[in-house]
Parts: sequence; structure tokens; C-alpha cells
Amino acid sequence: MAMSPANFGPFSNALLVGNVDNGHINAFDPNSGAFLGSLKNTAGEDLHIGGLWGLAFGAGDPVTGSKNNLFFAAGPAGYTQGLFGKILPPVD
Repeated sequence: MAMSPANFGPFSNALLVGNVDNGHINAFDPNSGAFLGSLKNTAGEDLHIGGLWGLAFGAGDPVTGSKNNLFFAAGPAGYTQGLFGKILPPVD
């Protein structure tokens, strides 16, 4: 889980929850718990990251990048491989 910053497109200030089972990242209103939607890929489909393990935003420094860059760790292929990546802010 990760709290998105104020400049993360339509999911600004949302609680992002990574689903290990299907690799989707869902957004929720942190106050009401209301489902806001799922992060999408460039084709407009639900983003899927096989073996999704964790989420964290950059710290705004040269090493971790902008505070609105969402980093993820995953173990695709049945957790036999390691993957680290970055998701840029969604477009409104």
C-alpha cells in the first residue's frame, strides 16, 4: 500500500493498494474507503504486474526521483524472478 501525492493525476491523495493475486493496483479514498478505480496501462486496460509485492513513491531526490513516481517490486514467473519498476503519474 502507498498514499499517493497531490500530483498523481485522477488518483491524487488516494490510498493505492497492490493486489498480489491479480497484480492490479486499486485506488481508494482514504477517508471514506470508497473505491476510486484501478491504474490503467497505456491501452486503457487495468494495469497488471505479475507477482506484485510492494509499492512506494519517490522521495523527491536525485536517487529516488519525483515524489509522484510510483515504484514497484514484483516476483513474476511464480516468484522465481525479481522485477523493479516505475509507474509515472496517470493522465487525467
